[in-house]
Amino acid sequence: AKAKQSQSSEHFRIDNQDEVNRLLSDLSENEAEVVRQYHLQGKSYREISNNLGIPENSIGPTLSRAREILKRKRQLRKSSL
Repeated sequence: AKAKQSQSSEHFRIDNQDEVNRLLSDLSENEAEVVRQYHLQGKSYREISNNLGIPENSIGPTLSRAREILKRKRQLRKSSL
């Protein structure tokens, strides 16, 4: 199933929770938790920062790195089908 994607004015979210959960195992614990809180729990950067005790300005780069990993994994899975 193709992941439904939504675009807000600030941030990109993957709405297919099952797909995100399958791919989280490819990330570090910290990256996976940031992705989980942002994409699955709908938390803001500030909330994630407070919950995890990491600087708010590191959330965006962490999500960007994680998205690149997830994107590559999705492409590999699609090409192997």
